[in-house]
Amino acid sequence: MTFLLKILYTKKITSFIVVGLIFAIVISTYMALAINTVRGEYKIEELKAELTQAEKLSNQLRVNLATTSSLELILETSNNFEYEEIHKVTYLKKSSSSPFAQAQ
Repeated sequence: MTFLLKILYTKKITSFIVVGLIFAIVISTYMALAINTVRGEYKIEELKAELTQAEKLSNQLRVNLATTSSLELILETSNNFEYEEIHKVTYLKKSSSSPFAQAQ
């Protein structure tokens, strides 16, 4: 009888060990998946923040480009060059003997 109880007790301990190992494997796998999911979420948030920053910079560059290429600014800059107005413009007249005069 004691031999039979000894075998049953040993099998009971072995089955507890096996169940415990399976439980530990399941829990550790769950924890690994949860950690990777949280890491992924933090990476997504970081990339969203970088994207928002890049969009803000892009909008600022568009505003700067529009400002610097505006017609008013170009006219104002050209007025600062102090050009003189041209009067009595005379152009060279083509000679009738010129080979270019025949082209027309």
